[in-house]
Amino acid sequence: MTLDRRLQCLLWLYITTLQVGPGTVTLSPPDTTYTKTEGDTLPDITCTADCRPGCTFVWTRPDNTNFTASAVLSLGQLDRSEHGTYTCTARNIVGESTTTVIVSVMYGPSSVGLSPPTTSYTPIEGQTLPTVACSSDCYPVCTFSWTKDGQSHTTGSDLQLTNIQQGQTGVYRCTASNTYGSRTSSDVTVTVKSVPEMDGLLLAKSCQK
Repeated sequence: MTLDRRLQCLLWLYITTLQVGPGTVTLSPPDTTYTKTEGDTLPDITCTADCRPGCTFVWTRPDNTNFTASAVLSLGQLDRSEHGTYTCTARNIVGESTTTVIVSVMYGPSSVGLSPPTTSYTPIEGQTLPTVACSSDCYPVCTFSWTKDGQSHTTGSDLQLTNIQQGQTGVYRCTASNTYGSRTSSDVTVTVKSVPEMDGLLLAKSCQK
């Protein structure tokens, strides 16, 4: 065997035994951001990397727990709990490399909660009701509005009734809404009572003394 031939063989042996860690991790499809509505299907996403020896792949959930020991992220039909950033890690004995995919799951409100949860109030004229706040799980965040007897009353999540009067008797409802839907709270019934006449007379007599 000639010297040149021997050098070629040595070079070939060197190249075939050279260990290479993962460089850039690539994705197929190449998108790194997905915006979907809850219930939509996310296509399978595969990550690859040039490694020698070959790499193992792990996808990590948004809460940093391992999701699947595979190069393929397969979420299928999306649920709101799957919203977040997913990381693919390619790893071999030489090193590791990562890439991320952001999955945004959009959804409307499924219910509207009240705090406090009381749905019936019977204040006396002049009293102040505790603030009633409505809330809902939505993405993007919901806007809120209150109606009284079906008519627009106020915007915002809080219902505040101070120095309450007879004209504020009615049924109040909170509506949460965003681009993906809307929901209405349970009725909040407010029945304003007038100051008892006897109490008024007693008060008047006490003031005359």
